[in-house]
Amino acid sequence: MELLKLDTNQSPYFEHYQQFWSWFARNATMLFDRLKSVNEAEDSFFELLSPRLGELKDRVFFLVGMRDDDTAELIFTADGVIKNIVFVEELVAAAPEVKNWKFTALKPEHLASEINVELSGLKFEEKSICFYPVQHEKYPDEIELVIVLSHFTEEQKSSAYSGAFIFIDHLLGEINAVTLIDSIKIAAQADATAELIPIAKLKPYLVWREKEFVEKYGDYYYDSTEDNYTGFEAQLKSGSKLIATMNTAALSWEYKGSHPWILKIAITYDGTLNEGFPDAASLLLINQFDDLLLEHFPEQDGFINLGRETGEGIREIYFACKGFRIPSLTSQHLIHHFKGKLDIDYQIFKDKYWQTFERYTAY
Repeated sequence: MELLKLDTNQSPYFEHYQQFWSWFARNATMLFDRLKSVNEAEDSFFELLSPRLGELKDRVFFLVGMRDDDTAELIFTADGVIKNIVFVEELVAAAPEVKNWKFTALKPEHLASEINVELSGLKFEEKSICFYPVQHEKYPDEIELVIVLSHFTEEQKSSAYSGAFIFIDHLLGEINAVTLIDSIKIAAQADATAELIPIAKLKPYLVWREKEFVEKYGDYYYDSTEDNYTGFEAQLKSGSKLIATMNTAALSWEYKGSHPWILKIAITYDGTLNEGFPDAASLLLINQFDDLLLEHFPEQDGFINLGRETGEGIREIYFACKGFRIPSLTSQHLIHHFKGKLDIDYQIFKDKYWQTFERYTAY
């Protein structure tokens, strides 16, 4: 198979960006007037804008409001989904200058003193929220936070989590909230087990921890000549088999933190007639796609091929990555190339210690 040459300088959604902004520029005055004058203006605005996002509608969301009497701000958001951040950024980068409009990529950060959230009788504001980090001896670079509220009941626990996440999202801004924190727990002040830190100090703390992490791991690249692939077979609860081929040399590498982002690509196929495995025609297409992944995710560009799992109608392929933007763009290019041939989706998530794969290193 001749390998696909991607134009990585042009987004897979380039034409959709152009079409959207062309429509927006033509209708900017009407949209501005409607936002200022119609009752429940935001709902009316959303009804007009949402259909125009076309193929981006499941990747890009938005908030809108008046910055002042003469300027409306349209904030595009990935709604916390890592793989969609780059498409939000690209969409705004492609925006034209439009009178009376400001376009913003991702929800911005705010001062703690500016944030006041109320949810189910709970207030989330600077004076009522603190935090402390949880240290893990085995995983010292993990950023696990306990967000401490002055008080909440067991019945309010779900609302407490939701309100705390909203507050953190506003405080740090969307990009920091989803990239600098590994996990969050919540506690009432009476249940706190460490010294409380004012919430206004959260961002400086996270920036300091990220700087230390980057200094520790940033310059390391994996050498694929050390690759060693090991086969695994497991019996699943359903009774079918799972077969995996994993790069056990990479999984034992000591500098995992240099590639903290995991790209998981899932190819769904009909395995009902072959004990959960693909038929010959599907396997040929899957292997062609796999070849393209290996071509476009080389180790010198910050990617490590970790292996693949096959069974129960799904082939999952894993790469460790230095960043999350290029993997998302490249994956979307390749998926588009196989549109109508394979059912493919992907996820990108942060896993500094590759804990996802510990089942393959615990033997």
